[in-house]
Amino acid sequence: MTTVARVTLTSAQLMVESDSPERLNAVKHRLAAAFGFSLHFRGETLTPPARQMSVNRLMSGQPLTVIVTAEEDRALLKTFLEKAYLEWSDQPHLALGGQTPRHAAASSSTRGKVGALIDEMARHDPGLSRTGRTAFNYNVLRAHVGLDEVPE
Repeated sequence: MTTVARVTLTSAQLMVESDSPERLNAVKHRLAAAFGFSLHFRGETLTPPARQMSVNRLMSGQPLTVIVTAEEDRALLKTFLEKAYLEWSDQPHLALGGQTPRHAAASSSTRGKVGALIDEMARHDPGLSRTGRTAFNYNVLRAHVGLDEVPE
């Protein structure tokens, strides 16, 4: 059996990783159909890091393989997560009664829920499963919504 896609579902996010852009689109369409087309996908990373290839390597006739190091993978994830999470802070959230995380963090009655959602995101950071280290500094997100930093 070959793994062609990985779906990670938490209370705050649904992440889909795939072996090709075509398969990613197919998975996204099936998920959207399963959820009654009420699912909206934001942000995609489809381009591996640029590589410098020598003319000899390009002319060798051998297939080219792109190897993404753990640090490059972590940097790609960081860029992707920064955009997705900073957008997340201004999107209404069901767990927050339809409030945006930024607005909910301003209220003493819902501030803890926002912190708990961010803690959950940190526990499920895709960098942990891919590189063994978190790819995103969740204190940046905490500051973005107006919460205090927590020690790492």
